[in-house]
Amino acid sequence: MAIGRNVQAMAGTHLDPGRPALLSIGDDVVFSLGVVVLTHDASSIIHLGYTRLAPVSIGSRVFFGAGSVVLPGVMIGDDVIVGAGSVITKDVPSGSVVAGNPARLIKSLTSFVEDRQRELSISPSFAPDELESGVATVNYRPSTRLAKILEHGVGYVGLPRDTLDRSEFEMLMDDEVDPG
Repeated sequence: MAIGRNVQAMAGTHLDPGRPALLSIGDDVVFSLGVVVLTHDASSIIHLGYTRLAPVSIGSRVFFGAGSVVLPGVMIGDDVIVGAGSVITKDVPSGSVVAGNPARLIKSLTSFVEDRQRELSISPSFAPDELESGVATVNYRPSTRLAKILEHGVGYVGLPRDTLDRSEFEMLMDDEVDPG
């Protein structure tokens, strides 16, 4: 498994441990909750006696929304956002936002960022320390004040980026490998 810098894997992320040499991950990649990346497909095992294997390549600056699934043989370019619950069955070009099952192009990353910048300019936003100083309580449970502020729309919070270095990430993945 080739792993770049600043890769984050949240709880429930599973990177296929059976064939790690078939997986490459670029820099600044975020795997949100419950993301699954497969380099094998065992659906043919009963009928053919074989499991299909194929590499997966993930570029740099890619964000995977919660519950996304990446199937074998997929190449994902740089600067991509994968929407929550998406199933990636085909290559994803750089600079794309994709979502759905199967995933399809929603818009360009440039268009997505422009839309979010417009929304941010008219929405309440919070610094990370505001969450700890009474706007919200620990564990990101909204306080009454935060709930009131957001009752008619969205808001934004700037979160500090806790990242794992390569050795910490590899240790995390080693813990998930079942030797049996």
